[in-house]
Amino acid sequence: RSMERGEVIIDYGSRVHDVYCVLGGMVKLLIKTERRKERVFELVGAGQTFGEGLILIDRPSAGRIVAIQDGRLLMVPGRLLFELLGSSPGLALRWLRLTGQRVGRLLAALQADAGRSAAQRVVGWLLAQVGGQAGEACIHLDVSKATLAALLNTTPETFSRVLKYLKDQGVLRVERRKLIVTDPVRLSYLQPCIY
Repeated sequence: RSMERGEVIIDYGSRVHDVYCVLGGMVKLLIKTERRKERVFELVGAGQTFGEGLILIDRPSAGRIVAIQDGRLLMVPGRLLFELLGSSPGLALRWLRLTGQRVGRLLAALQADAGRSAAQRVVGWLLAQVGGQAGEACIHLDVSKATLAALLNTTPETFSRVLKYLKDQGVLRVERRKLIVTDPVRLSYLQPCIY
């Protein structure tokens, strides 16, 4: 099925009976914080899935999933998924491994969030994107800077200020929908002491 930007795919309190495979476009997973604000918890793009956790625990959604780009979704009925997993131990093991890796990434992101300033989270995200490259590295932005700021639990204004600071330090260039980390090694030295 198709999805349009801004469309709510799964809403708070909804029962989910299908696993969604993103064929094209992107969605954001939102949760409400203690202050009743929405926070971007995860971005899911082409080749990734969502909804599997909800069908496994058979509980209403505690989050909201919204399309941030036009695209297409493949919906796999949960009962069909359970039949496939039950008949193929290899597939079931792979599914468990992928689900475990996703949970691990989300827990690592939550842990990284705790006790770090917004600037440190932005630098940490940049470093994760360049993956230990020593030379200049280009990051193509598939989402808006506002969405990326929300994912990093900061405001678009703070995100822009951090990018400007890194630009002034000579470790980053911003070119439309690209962020070019000019010196990843120096950027990694800045992370612990950035404001």
